[in-house]
Amino acid sequence: MAGTRKKDKPVKRKPTKSKKKDVISELDGWSLGDFAWAKSANNETIHGTIVSLHNVDQIMNGESHGYAATLMTIPDCKYRVALLSSLTEEKPKGVRVRRAKKK
Repeated sequence: MAGTRKKDKPVKRKPTKSKKKDVISELDGWSLGDFAWAKSANNETIHGTIVSLHNVDQIMNGESHGYAATLMTIPDCKYRVALLSSLTEEKPKGVRVRRAKKK
């Protein structure tokens, strides 16, 4: 007969608890939401607002470089990571290229 099969009872499952991530609101004088200029890993000058702070030492090639921050850049809304030591409140001056005088 069609439709006479007993339906399985729904399985009761325990609700899963998501791990709460420790949010750091201030580190080395910088806090979330601050506007900052920085040099990114590829030596590019970026600017944006601080979205998150990382209190774990950033290690590259076996050397400790300090703490980092994630910035959301203003013009293109991308997330970039920069060291706290490279953050400034004002735009860093670029390197001036000296050119030879024309004769």
